[in-house]
Amino acid sequence: MMILSYFEEDGVPALLLTPDITIYDLSDNSVIIAAAAMTEVATGLYKYDFVAYSSDTDYGTFVDGGVALPDIDRYQAGSSATDNSASVWDIALAGHVTVGSTGAALNDIPTNVWNFGARTLTSMAGLACDLWACPSRTLTMALSNIRGAARGSDIDIDAGDWMSLSLTALGDITGRTKLWFTVKKSKEDVDASAWIQIEETDELIYISGTAAVTPANGTITIDNAARGDITVDLDGVETIKLTDAEGKGYFDIKWINAAGRQLTLRSGKCTIIADITRAVA
Repeated sequence: MMILSYFEEDGVPALLLTPDITIYDLSDNSVIIAAAAMTEVATGLYKYDFVAYSSDTDYGTFVDGGVALPDIDRYQAGSSATDNSASVWDIALAGHVTVGSTGAALNDIPTNVWNFGARTLTSMAGLACDLWACPSRTLTMALSNIRGAARGSDIDIDAGDWMSLSLTALGDITGRTKLWFTVKKSKEDVDASAWIQIEETDELIYISGTAAVTPANGTITIDNAARGDITVDLDGVETIKLTDAEGKGYFDIKWINAAGRQLTLRSGKCTIIADITRAVA
């Protein structure tokens, strides 16, 4: 532990002094260090390296700046308190249950949380507001509207159902010139054979290996360009055309950035599931 003292005379830092320090153990008033020389640092500062310091002991210090100083500036005294942090933080809560105490309050947290009659995420002030106001909050949407979002990189599409697929955290897509969502039976298939291909500007391009008749039935909406949050929608009148394609395939999200580079943002497996009810109108 480094002990520091500052001396001045008439408001001016006192230089070239030869101060000494005496250190006492306050538990029994014994002398631990007797009149040890201190080392000058600069601008009136002098130090002593107390190598025998223990955080478990209370010390008193007396510093004599030397005969070069008038008595009013010559002497200093101080003390150090025992570091009790370890004993405080390591203490068992089970032994502190007095009503109104901090220990009792900490012990009661789990009970108070789970026994709270109106515990809902929407009661958690700002955090809840941020969660439920997020436009791409997939867990609050019906599973039939967003199949696959809870399966990580894999998605399911119900043939005959409206598809609304939320894809989040793709990365910053600001400045894009193209953005595609494509689903194929095989990775080797050409785009014209895709089960689904939608482009942000051109909208639905291919459905079940055929050029789309109504492009507006398939769209990509940018929810947050900086985060790369998007929603891909496809009308049920289009997904019903995938009934004969029931099975497993692959999907990806690809873009062209402002520098003209073609990059895949995400890819994974896709399963087409045939509906029992085929009516869509």
